[in-house]
Amino acid sequence: MSSWFRKILEGARQVLVLSPPVNYIRPARGDFAQDVKNLRGDFEQVASDMRKGVAKYGDYKI
Repeated sequence: MSSWFRKILEGARQVLVLSPPVNYIRPARGDFAQDVKNLRGDFEQVASDMRKGVAKYGDYKI
């Protein structure tokens, strides 16, 4: 079997998830909702820190 054909089959297998990797951990119900809450909290913290930095150094010129 030529290498380009093997690569096409491997790509199709990955896209179609015909055989997921052995070490794949299927998320439990509610895990995505918890991820959304965590990401939202991280985003709000970063935005707050950026607002503080812009307020303090916003008119700084190099």
